[in-house]
Amino acid sequence: MNATVSAEDEPPDIPFTKMQGCGNDFIILELNTDHYANLHKLCDRHFGIGADQVLLIQPSDVADAKMVVLERDGSQSDMCGNGIRCVARYLIERKGFGPNVRIETRAGIKEVLRVEDLFQVDMGAPRNVFSFTFHFEGHEYDCVFVNSGEPHVVMFVPDVDQFNLHACAAHIRTLQNLPETRVNVNLVHVVNETMIRIRTFERGVEAETLSCGTGATACTIAAVIARNMQNTLTVITRGGPLVVDCTQNPILLGPADIVFDGVIKKDRSACNVPLIVFE
Repeated sequence: MNATVSAEDEPPDIPFTKMQGCGNDFIILELNTDHYANLHKLCDRHFGIGADQVLLIQPSDVADAKMVVLERDGSQSDMCGNGIRCVARYLIERKGFGPNVRIETRAGIKEVLRVEDLFQVDMGAPRNVFSFTFHFEGHEYDCVFVNSGEPHVVMFVPDVDQFNLHACAAHIRTLQNLPETRVNVNLVHVVNETMIRIRTFERGVEAETLSCGTGATACTIAAVIARNMQNTLTVITRGGPLVVDCTQNPILLGPADIVFDGVIKKDRSACNVPLIVFE
């Protein structure tokens, strides 16, 4: 993939694509820069475009492209399971790649395959998996920590809708036995032997999102370990279903939808950065 940078003295309008996977929404930009400045401000739903994350597509020396995940709070994440499917669709439909696409992330190179109207991602082997118990509001809950590309705590509860997810996440993040304190937190309810319902508090967004791909993956891994469930589960998120197969490396299957295309104008204040043009 070759790229050229436009003239800095006359910064052009920057095209973007708004995409979503099960309601987890993204601003897709082709930008080759290490200076992310205020790009995260585009995520503001009142003063920006509105999204959970900004995803930058950049050239890669080791894969077809590189994905950089910029969170709403300005931090950078290692991986995004819903986002990488959206980036894969963008590369396949807009840039002529596919049907297999290899995408470099901070969590390693991930291969994405188009399967009819859906996209499946090899999420790679999970890391730092262990179980523990957590006391919250007078009750004890089974939990599993797993890094599925991002660090997650998975907590099994009788009903995901009856819990204050934000309060629960705040308490879990104070625990001293976790490899990282700034973790994603998931509530899981086992529906049956092949289905779970989840809610996810995402770090970086610092709020609940409608869906989280690395969260769905972590919850499936945890359900197999802690609840002896089948290796392939349907994961019901608030934004729709995903399927995770943990027979070997976890495989995440789900949609990637284009919402609309737009342009960030020259007089933008949020992102004065050079534009990448793919050839």
